Amino acid sequence: MMTTLNTLLAQFFHAAGIALIGTVLLLSGLSMGIIATYWNSSKLFLWGG
Repeated sequence: MMTTLNTLLAQFFHAAGIALIGTVLLLSGLSMGIIATYWNSSKLFLWGG
């Protein structure tokens, strides 16, 4: 019984870890895109295109 429980827990934490890493990567990618877009538009604004 314990081995089955341990296996289920291991699979759960493995999946949760992958989901967490994926979420972090997605959020950081979005924020980087937003920052890059803002930076480019502000540069265009400052230098008049």
